[in-house]
Amino acid sequence: MMGEGYDYIRAFCLSGTLNYTRYFFKARFGRKFVVNDHHVKICQALDDVIDGKIKKLIINIAPRYSKAIDNETPMLTMNGWKKASEVQIGDYLFGSDGKPTKVLGVYPQGITDAYNVEFSDGTHLVTSGDHLWAVHERKRWDKLKGQHKVIKRTKEMSERLYDSDGHKKYDIPIIKPISPIRNEEKILPIDPYLFGYWLGNGSSYKAEFCTMDIEVVQAFRSKYPITIRTHQNAGKATEYGIRGGFVSTLKKLGVIGNKHIPIQYLLSDIDSRFALLQGMMDSDGTCGAISHQCSLCFVNDRLRKDARTLIESLGMYCTECGPIIMIRSPKNPFRLERKSRKYKPLNKRHFSKRFITAITKVQDRETICFRVDSEDHLFAAGRDLILTHNTELVVKNFISYGLAVNPSAKFLHLSYSDDLANDNSEEVRDIVKSEEYKRVFPYVDIKKTSDAKKKWYTTEGGGMYATASGGQVTGFGAGAVDDENDLSKELEEFKPSSKFAGALIIDDPVKPEDAISDTPREKVNQRFETTIRNRVNSRNTPIIIIMQRLHEHDLCGYLMETEPGEWTVLSLPAIIYENGKEKALWEFKHTIEELHRMQRVNSYVFETQYMQNPTPMEGLMYGKFKTYEAIPITNRAIRKNYTDTADTGSDYLCSIDYIDTEIGNFILDVLFTQKEMEFTEPETAKMLTKDQISKANIESNNGGRGFARNVEKQMRMIGNSKTQVSWFHQSKNKEVRIFTRSSEVMNLTYFPADWERRWPEFASQLKTYRKRGKNAHDDACDALTGTVEMRGEVDVLYYKKEEIGVNNQIFVEIHPNINGLFIMVSYCVAGGKIFMIDCLFSDSLISADRLINKTDGNVQMEIPVEMKHYADDYRKLIDHDLWVREESTDKKTMIESYKSIIKTIYFPESDDSFSALIANMSDYDGINSFEGMYVLSCVCARAKSSKVI
Repeated sequence: MMGEGYDYIRAFCLSGTLNYTRYFFKARFGRKFVVNDHHVKICQALDDVIDGKIKKLIINIAPRYSKAIDNETPMLTMNGWKKASEVQIGDYLFGSDGKPTKVLGVYPQGITDAYNVEFSDGTHLVTSGDHLWAVHERKRWDKLKGQHKVIKRTKEMSERLYDSDGHKKYDIPIIKPISPIRNEEKILPIDPYLFGYWLGNGSSYKAEFCTMDIEVVQAFRSKYPITIRTHQNAGKATEYGIRGGFVSTLKKLGVIGNKHIPIQYLLSDIDSRFALLQGMMDSDGTCGAISHQCSLCFVNDRLRKDARTLIESLGMYCTECGPIIMIRSPKNPFRLERKSRKYKPLNKRHFSKRFITAITKVQDRETICFRVDSEDHLFAAGRDLILTHNTELVVKNFISYGLAVNPSAKFLHLSYSDDLANDNSEEVRDIVKSEEYKRVFPYVDIKKTSDAKKKWYTTEGGGMYATASGGQVTGFGAGAVDDENDLSKELEEFKPSSKFAGALIIDDPVKPEDAISDTPREKVNQRFETTIRNRVNSRNTPIIIIMQRLHEHDLCGYLMETEPGEWTVLSLPAIIYENGKEKALWEFKHTIEELHRMQRVNSYVFETQYMQNPTPMEGLMYGKFKTYEAIPITNRAIRKNYTDTADTGSDYLCSIDYIDTEIGNFILDVLFTQKEMEFTEPETAKMLTKDQISKANIESNNGGRGFARNVEKQMRMIGNSKTQVSWFHQSKNKEVRIFTRSSEVMNLTYFPADWERRWPEFASQLKTYRKRGKNAHDDACDALTGTVEMRGEVDVLYYKKEEIGVNNQIFVEIHPNINGLFIMVSYCVAGGKIFMIDCLFSDSLISADRLINKTDGNVQMEIPVEMKHYADDYRKLIDHDLWVREESTDKKTMIESYKSIIKTIYFPESDDSFSALIANMSDYDGINSFEGMYVLSCVCARAKSSKVI
């Protein structure tokens, strides 16, 4: 059966790992395997393992992932709808086969270029220009129908979407009916057909429906008691009421007054979803008598969008025309006989493709990438379930190739996740069982009695066992392993032989998020030491470790330290150098611009995982920052801004809006960009206005004064007269400021819970800034330090008490309740200047008897009318003059009138009694914080009226 053709193919595949990979990649996926230099290096190293030249091999390579889609893209998961930015590792999206596919990697990309890709069915999706698509290209269709023929970038396709004859050039596959996998099927609260009919012809606010079809009446009556309510004037239709708890169930579903398809119905089984569609089609659907075109009409926008998602989740093609959805259904979507008889089955000409009709450049935005665990690496994105691509995993080819070399070879495969290891084993098994593999290697067959995906054997005694590298151990305590899961016993089967007889292959032994923590990282290292090394580490049993570097003491680092010189290390950084110039390792996957963008998003992760150069985290300036879900209520809440303009072309402008409270600074928003002033000035003005900032402090260094003036001007133009802008020269050493204030920054700064997602480049600079050595950028740290430096800072004049002499007349100003605060100050005037003597500052009322020893002289008190009793009580206790006046209603005018004089007031040096007052002065915004400034303006007014200043 094989013939000479397959003899040649077998010889070609057995000539090396690369040729094997090229052939079977084409056989499995119907497209050419794009070979790059690093593929050649990896395959050569694997060939040396098979030839016995290498016994211990480490391959360090960057993580594999897809290209970027808009952060705001809705994604259908097993737990309902999420924004793309909310999808996490371990979530399940839906693949092209309609089945859930596990998310193995999530990679925020920061702000990237963006393109809106439009399709022939009216749908669209926003992606980056480098996003990869699996598309059918016209004129490249061959006998492998249904296969994804080519991989194209968004930007590449945008250059030519139509052939010379005007036909569309590219189309993408339509998702097959989604099939959520559940541990147990849940019973839907309302029969899906009845619920679908109510969505179409039911009352939005009542348990009622309208119909003229007895079939519908009987369907409802079989489940619920119904009553006739009214006959419609149009004639045949009748309105029915539904009893038996129908309305309470609608309320629980949240559809009363808000018709939509709840997520539990969208994620129900295929039959239930089709019944739901039939209910909607019987109520608001039609079928043309001549064209036999099925359509569904909803004027409710949300319901129409949900209906479209439902239709596409069933693998059907549809388009929209206003409120009408045109449907091409492979089976009858009606139950009513009068509609059902008009339906005609589709033929081949009715099945439409989802063509790409337009690609338009749109505004840059934050995007995100995913890596999913599906064979074709496609996943559905958006409410329209558009299939997009994930990069190909190639490491599994080596095991299936090794079995072709020697069917008795045994492979032990470890990964950080038991599920991931099992899935890899299952895919290798499926390759070996495939028809093409059997034709090329008929001597390799899997033993029928051992066909589990975790552990399986060939008829020649070879096979594969897959398990987690460390996760299983933790469940058995103190290193003791349950016999059923004892890895040591499994390793006994992997005895060495004189020829290639298999290998231990460790692929990503530790999760990236676990590698930072000592305990899980060291557990993997010790498991290798105690369980694997003693039984497998022989001169004839190869060990291959394939992983991205995660930490200087990860498994690769541990082995290179404990066994120096014994391991062959193939390190493949994402950026390489040729003739002194930077070059992307694989331009087809990542351009140099894209790699630099990832580096800006998180330089520590990039240096470690992409450049394979882990650096110690112990030298980082900052640890884990505090976060908040909601800003607490505080006595002080001043909205401030600190802005550091860019020093040079490579620097960032960093502008931080925050609320200064007695607890700390709560960050509201951050503008962090390398863009020109034409962008940063209006954006800063908009941000200050949006966050209702009272005081903006802008460094005047390097053009900051001009920037501040322009920002202020633009704020006034958009109606913001509230924000006060001041500029100042920052003369202190930047590195010294950052270092000495780092503990205050950590203790006093609170970020929103999702701050790293919202401001990825800003977060990256903070998280990777090192205490020693050269840092590429310090703009984020500099500005954040400034927010702490501005806490309670105000320019005040100080004096030593001996400078004013003795026998000065003392004046006292008391405000028992000014915006909830008690403030009392005493002062004197000497040489035409005001000198503060003493202060009481409290957030609660101080009783009159406590003031006796604090007041001696000319006392004035300002009180609201309702506090007249307080003044009376105080007057009874003293023997000196007291003048009482009613509280002013226009405090801001008073403050503005005396602001220049307030700046000339002298405060006693090293007197803590004034610290709270001075901090309150620094927080002045004229609205929320004004108390200290108003009391001092009263002092100035009194001194001026007495003509002593």
